[in-house]
Amino acid sequence: MSTALLIFSFFLFANLVALLFLFIGKARGRAVHKRVQLIRGALSDAVLLGNIDRLKTLVSLHPEEALLLWRDMRASLTFNAAAMEPVQEIFRATGIEQRLIRLLHSPSAFKRYRAALVIRPLVSRSNIDEIIKSLEREKREFIRLALVKNLVDSGEQKALDGIARSLDRCSLGYFKSVRAMLASAGPRFIGWAHSRAFSEDAGVKIAILAGAKAHVTKWLKDYVKSHIEHDDPRIRSTALESAESVYPELLAELAYEPATDTVSRRVAIRCLTRISYPLDLEGFYPLFIDPSVQDVAIEALANYVSLHPEELERTVDGMHAADDPDIRRGLALALSQRLPYLLVSSEDPSRCKPIVEGMIEAGKSAVIIAFLNANHNAATEDLVLKWLKPYLETQLAFRSECAAYLNKELRDTLGIEAHERPKSTRKIPLTKADRIGLSAVLALIILIPIAGIALGLSGATIGRTWIVAREVFRQFTWWFGFYAISLNGIYILLLVFARNKLMAQAANWRLLDKEYLFTPGILPSISILAPAYNEEKTVVQSVHSLLTLEYPDFQVIVINDGSADNTMDILMREFELERIDPAMSAMLPTAPIRGVYRSPRNAKLLVIDKENGGKADALNTGINLARCEYVCSIDSDSLLEPDALLRMTAEIITSDRETIAVGGNILPVNGCTVERGMLQTIALSNNALAGLQTIEYLRSFIAGRLGWSSVNALLIISGAFGLFRRDRVLEIGGYMTGHG
Repeated sequence: MSTALLIFSFFLFANLVALLFLFIGKARGRAVHKRVQLIRGALSDAVLLGNIDRLKTLVSLHPEEALLLWRDMRASLTFNAAAMEPVQEIFRATGIEQRLIRLLHSPSAFKRYRAALVIRPLVSRSNIDEIIKSLEREKREFIRLALVKNLVDSGEQKALDGIARSLDRCSLGYFKSVRAMLASAGPRFIGWAHSRAFSEDAGVKIAILAGAKAHVTKWLKDYVKSHIEHDDPRIRSTALESAESVYPELLAELAYEPATDTVSRRVAIRCLTRISYPLDLEGFYPLFIDPSVQDVAIEALANYVSLHPEELERTVDGMHAADDPDIRRGLALALSQRLPYLLVSSEDPSRCKPIVEGMIEAGKSAVIIAFLNANHNAATEDLVLKWLKPYLETQLAFRSECAAYLNKELRDTLGIEAHERPKSTRKIPLTKADRIGLSAVLALIILIPIAGIALGLSGATIGRTWIVAREVFRQFTWWFGFYAISLNGIYILLLVFARNKLMAQAANWRLLDKEYLFTPGILPSISILAPAYNEEKTVVQSVHSLLTLEYPDFQVIVINDGSADNTMDILMREFELERIDPAMSAMLPTAPIRGVYRSPRNAKLLVIDKENGGKADALNTGINLARCEYVCSIDSDSLLEPDALLRMTAEIITSDRETIAVGGNILPVNGCTVERGMLQTIALSNNALAGLQTIEYLRSFIAGRLGWSSVNALLIISGAFGLFRRDRVLEIGGYMTGHG
């Protein structure tokens, strides 16, 4: 048999095996679906009608699968204890409870995790001690959190004692998650907390303080107050969090005490402006001089005047009366987001001059530029331009911003030339050794084929052209065959890696349920960033799709990147947007913002209207205003499946290492039915080219990126659907744009 026939036979056999596995998988899927329906029906009959005979048979054959379905049913429906008890006894009779408890001792982390998630419906007083022992012994945090969930749901006092002990010398991530879970503990928490109120154990104190966020009582308020200045930073931070959330009046008085530690004082300043009306501005002024709290004082006062617009004039008066330049600058920056309103509505716009000057000196000119571009009042325009002119010669960065973003008429008035927006100076960090290595690899790629052909031709006679041509063709065929076999071999290997990864992800996803995932403290919060440029035809549909995602804590930030069509007008009408003046928690350099809007119909939606600066610039703007732990970058015309974020973050919560970025799978919507941003049916297109596009996406995202990620060699996360830790993105300066 020739080599070519052997290779052909191998690939033919591989295709036949792949088809066989495909048909077997489809048949198995249908069988599983049918079995799930039978078990669900039997569970319903047992609870509602008392008919347990059919359930006994099914549970004896498939105990773990039935228990998972019973767990999901209990989470979605409410049954009385008498109706549930016969079902519980059926499961206990199979011995699955003891089997799962034994699995909690398994050397396999996945088996322990599976046992911790599956056993939840069977947790009771009879096995609570085993769960607590497993929690004390367990080292993997994601497994410990699953055990804590079981203990919190049980409501037993000894369970809460076990959770409190687990907080001793734990990691910060576990500490924060358990604190959030305890804040959602049930009514039995009050009795336990009251009985442990005089305990000196640090874990008990943290548990009580965390629960105080959700259980408002007089004695818990006193308990929080007594621990605000505790020596243990974990106890103090938990008390501060509960006080800021529920009892801000306990902290307000600490804002003016320089002896208070910086963290507590910063929290106190935020509380002070929330509960004080009218605010004692003269008493507040010294906070602008203290560099350790200056930024939070500016942000807190900005929020105060936004909440109480009637206080604007009094704050402006205070700015003009202040002698200290730091106080004047602090007041100016606090008023900066209200500058457009003050310039338009004030009887004397000249009073805004210190605000404009303070903003320019602080390098925050975006609001000024956006106002000038949108303004139509000639007198106001002349006044503001008069204030700007002296800074054009001394503040080169400000001059550059004006040259890049002011419209032509304003630039001509100021006498500045238009120029391209500054190019990024950030480069990929390559050392000299890296460059030499890459150059050597490139040289080998070019020289090896040439050397191979030269070696093959070494015996040929120059005068015999046909021999040379035949030898060249032979060498080309050999090397091309080698390349094709190597490439397909790599693809097959990646497919194997991807299959293993998919199987692990599917097994993990089957164990997780909505009740667990929606428990406070389990999943991180996410800000979805959707840049839009000239998307008037699809933007409403896309935003509706994003707002209907299944996730416990997320916000949608749509960034209109200077669209030339009606994108912004359509968003305004559809979602009844109202302009707000938010405080930015970060300051990545971006193109000027024209306005920020919220929807009274949906608190999760935030819309930013800004000058055009490109997708990266739009994403940086969204990051500045995001409030969540992670940011999810998508294209504005992307449609996400309802559980897309849950599936992405499922990979985060099962990792002991910090997860900086996660990529999602992307497929074209060809052939699918979409209504109001929701996928109604998923199907392949009848168009051959569209079908090939789908195959390419499957190869690229599922086979390629999943396979490479399995060997820690993934080099890129798609910008169409990627999840990133916000603090890490800020550390590296955000996305690379023309601003550097």
